[in-house]
Amino acid sequence: MFAPHAFDPNHLLSLLGRPDCPQLLDVCLAQDFAEDPRVIPTATRISHDQISDAPVHGEVVVVCQKGLKLSQGAAARLRNRGVEAGFLVGGVSAWKQSGMPLIAATDLESAQLWVTGHRPNPNTLAAIWVVKRFICRTAEFMFVEPDQVDLVAQNFAAQTINQTGFEDLIDQFSLTLPALDKMAGLLRTRSSDAETAGLNAVLVGLALQHTEDLQLMDAALSLFDTIYRWAQDTASQPPKAQIHA
Repeated sequence: MFAPHAFDPNHLLSLLGRPDCPQLLDVCLAQDFAEDPRVIPTATRISHDQISDAPVHGEVVVVCQKGLKLSQGAAARLRNRGVEAGFLVGGVSAWKQSGMPLIAATDLESAQLWVTGHRPNPNTLAAIWVVKRFICRTAEFMFVEPDQVDLVAQNFAAQTINQTGFEDLIDQFSLTLPALDKMAGLLRTRSSDAETAGLNAVLVGLALQHTEDLQLMDAALSLFDTIYRWAQDTASQPPKAQIHA
C-alpha cells in the first residue's frame, strides 16, 4: 500500500491528457536532469527550494528523480500552503523504467505560444487539444489568416500547426499512448468509416455553431476530452472474440 499523498505511476499515466490531471512540478536536481533532460508531459521544472513560491492551480503532483526526499518534502511544503499536493512513487526513474512517455525539455522551450489559420479543420482542432492536454496546459493560440501563419510565427516566436498536426505532434513529442493512436485512426479520412464520418459531422456542427475561433477551440477541447476517455477505455480492453456460424 502506498503512503498518503503518493501517486502510483500507472494511476498518474491514466490521468494524463484529462482536464482534471494534476499540475506536475519537476524538482529533479540539475545534475540528474542533465543526464536525461526530459520531463513527464505537461510538467514544469522548478527548484525544490523555490517550491513555496511556485504558482499552483488545483491539485499538484511533485516529481523528483526517485520519489524520495525532494518530491516528498516539496509536496509537504505545498500542503502547508493549503495546496492538495502529492508525489510520484519511484519518481522519474520508475516512470522511465515503465516505458511511459517523456518529452525533451528542448521541445518545450517554445511551447507556450502557437499560431494556426483561422477556422481550424478537425485535425488542427485535435492537434490543439494535444498541445493543451499533453504538452503545455497554459498554451496560448493565435488564429490568423492562413497566408500569414508563417510570418506571424516568425515575428512572435510561435510554433505552428499544419493540416496534419495531430499525428505530427504525437511523433514530435514522442507521445506513444494506445489511446492517442486510436484517436489518430478516427481522424484519418475514410469515407467508409462511420466513426470517422460521425466525428467529422460533429466537428462541422461545432464550427457552424461557434463563429469565433476561440469559442470553437473551447468546444472542441471538451469534445476531444470525451473522445479520449472513450479511447482510453477501449484501448485498454482486449478485443472481443469473433463468433462465426
